Amino acid sequence: MLGDGECEEGSVWEAALFANHFHLENLVAIVDHNHMQSLDNCENTLKLEDFVAKWRSFNWEVREINGNDHDDLRATLKDTSTAHHPMVVIANTTKGKGVSFMENDIKNIPIETKDNNTYMISDTTNNLITILDIPALGKIPG
Repeated sequence: MLGDGECEEGSVWEAALFANHFHLENLVAIVDHNHMQSLDNCENTLKLEDFVAKWRSFNWEVREINGNDHDDLRATLKDTSTAHHPMVVIANTTKGKGVSFMENDIKNIPIETKDNNTYMISDTTNNLITILDIPALGKIPG
C-alpha cells in the first residue's frame, strides 16, 4: 500500500525495478492516488504524471480502479492470477470521501482514537479538532 505522494521517493522506484528484475509475478501494490500528500497537492511538489505510463515503463501490469468503490477493489484483488509481471492497482480516490467538510481538503487529517469509537478530524490550518461519534454514524466515514 503506497500513497501517490510516497511515489515521489526513489526507494519506491528502486523496489519497482527490483520486483520486475526478479520476476515477482505474485506481488501486488496498491497506490492510493488522491493527488495529495502531507502538506500540498502532489502536482505542486513533484509531478508524477503520466502515472500509468511510469509504472508500465517499469514493466508492471497496471490496473486503474475507483478506489472509493470497495466492490471494485475486491474484484480487482481477486483477479490477479492473470498477471505475468508485478501488478500495481492505481486506486483513484477522493480524500475524505463521504464527509462533506473533508472531501478533497488537504488540511483535514483523520486520526482514529484508541477506543475505536470516535474519529478525530484535525484541521491543520485552523487548529480545530472535530470529534465524530462512530457508533452514531454506523461506520468510519469514507
